[in-house]
Amino acid sequence: MFKRAELGIVAEIVKVCTLAEADAALSVIDSRKREVAADLAELEGQLSEAEGQLGEAVLEGDDSAVQTVAALRDKVDGLRAALAALEKRNVAAKRNRRVAEAADLRRQAAEKRAQLSELEAATGEFLRGLSRLEEVSYTRAILAAQRTPGDWRPGINAATKDIDYLPPSDVFRAPDSIAPFILPLSIRLHLSILQLEEQALEIETELNPPPEPLYAPIRPPLRPPDSEYGSVDPFRIA
Repeated sequence: MFKRAELGIVAEIVKVCTLAEADAALSVIDSRKREVAADLAELEGQLSEAEGQLGEAVLEGDDSAVQTVAALRDKVDGLRAALAALEKRNVAAKRNRRVAEAADLRRQAAEKRAQLSELEAATGEFLRGLSRLEEVSYTRAILAAQRTPGDWRPGINAATKDIDYLPPSDVFRAPDSIAPFILPLSIRLHLSILQLEEQALEIETELNPPPEPLYAPIRPPLRPPDSEYGSVDPFRIA
């Protein structure tokens, strides 16, 4: 039989803050629902049997039969109420998991952002040194211009035939399925951060949708009255 204390335990587990705790809460609730459903099915069988024998038992003078049926009905009602309560907790636990999922995505994004900041601080020293050597104020955009291996050729209007001295706009490669440029770690981290934050925002918006905007009522444009309701323009050419 499903213990009242166990129901209390479930209520406490629903209060989660991590994905692991959220999954554990859902697992416990699902297990409890199966237990309650099994107990309910057993009691409903007993109640059906007792109700079927109630008339004969009363005729035989068995007054306890009425009490037995009443007690079974109370237990069945209680277990049905327990199932309904568990379903509410299941809904709350699923919402808590979505909250935990969004928080975990934000945590991953924050970790990657810290990693990116550390990486950019290190590469920034090299970019500044390269800027002094080449007399160009380089930005980290040049990190995305490293070509992938392939048959690269100079363009028609290229200043030189040596592709190592040509910018990306002055070279081309025979069509293939390989991406033209290599994505360095900093760009991969940046794109991953954007994706994680977008996923987190999608969940947060799902859980707390913004209020629907209020629009002024749309009034149909005024239409000229029919001829029978107004005078005819005397200057109109028929």
